[in-house]
Amino acid sequence: MNTVSYDIKVEKVYSTPKDVWKNIVQNAKFDKIEQILATKVGINNFLHISINFQTSVLLRDIIVNSPFVSAWGRSTQVLNDTDSKFSVYRSVRSDIDNTVMIEKMEELLRTNHVQDNIRMIVPLGSITNFAINVDIMTLVKLIMTLDCVQQDLKTEALLIKAELEKIALESFDITHEIIESVSNSYKDDIKRDFNYLTKDLKVITGVDVISAPVTYSVVGQILRHRTILKNVDFNLDAVKQYTANYDFESIETPDDIALLVKEITASANSLYETVQGSIYNLNMSGYEPNIQKMFNQRSCCINDTKQFKDIMPANAIPPCKCNVEKFGCYVSYVNESRLKNEEQTQIPCPIWAEEKGMSQWTNDKKYDYFYNNITSWNKWKKRIEKDKND
Repeated sequence: MNTVSYDIKVEKVYSTPKDVWKNIVQNAKFDKIEQILATKVGINNFLHISINFQTSVLLRDIIVNSPFVSAWGRSTQVLNDTDSKFSVYRSVRSDIDNTVMIEKMEELLRTNHVQDNIRMIVPLGSITNFAINVDIMTLVKLIMTLDCVQQDLKTEALLIKAELEKIALESFDITHEIIESVSNSYKDDIKRDFNYLTKDLKVITGVDVISAPVTYSVVGQILRHRTILKNVDFNLDAVKQYTANYDFESIETPDDIALLVKEITASANSLYETVQGSIYNLNMSGYEPNIQKMFNQRSCCINDTKQFKDIMPANAIPPCKCNVEKFGCYVSYVNESRLKNEEQTQIPCPIWAEEKGMSQWTNDKKYDYFYNNITSWNKWKKRIEKDKND
């Protein structure tokens, strides 16, 4: 049995003064914080708290999987002369040899693998830093949610829960007893607001569920969209089976990377030991405009859209609408970084590059998926080829 140690950090960086609500609702006859929590009135939206976290990737994605959690992740995006880009992937598990993992990633970098492929072997037990901003009601729901995670993640979740309970007490006088007193009336809310706990998303929206096996990299990207409902099958045996049977060639993953992902996943003893390239079954539901908006954003080439092959509709239109000159590029800073080779091996978006007068990337193999599967990209490429021939 593997031993597990955690380098968990939970730190409050801001909270509304604890008694400010008394002035706001002076005519509502509220004099105790539990009255606000019990009646679920809108006043809780005025009581906000911002918290910094250092957790595993897995726990981060459970914590932020709510439409009422605003989150921001922080990580080093480029290499420098003194540090490895991949040293940020230190694991929360003490028995994983991080040095071996980092050396392997650097070896892949030296052989010109793109970073999207290299990151596929990052363990999901890796430490990540992020911050959230929530109101007090959502904070209480999050505390309750952490009681319900599956066994693999229980130890880390309970450590985080204990820290959040301290913050709730110090910031707003919300005691453990107060949380217990409202728990029964919050059960249905938690399943709706933290979709992680809802097995059948259709019961919430009435909209058919989109379900597909995808890399965990895709799971992490989808979870950032707060206007759609989503959950993931966090079952290790299922993850092993999906990964063993997955056709990585279909998403243009090099054979050596695919083999590494399959070998690492097959030998994993917990979800923490699976990796960003492991295949998880993702479920999504939501109203059509929100689903379409999400796919449009993910059809930007910076998001490595080919990994969305099983769920991406052909009618997706990237945020720039394939016309950077007219609509701008909302990640131009990433393209500028890639142009300077700061990310090493990653190349800029061909639509952005074409607007800058650089055509050498418009036929790069990396973009075959975009050209062949997304209508707007195909039309853009045909226009470029026509302009060249005229």
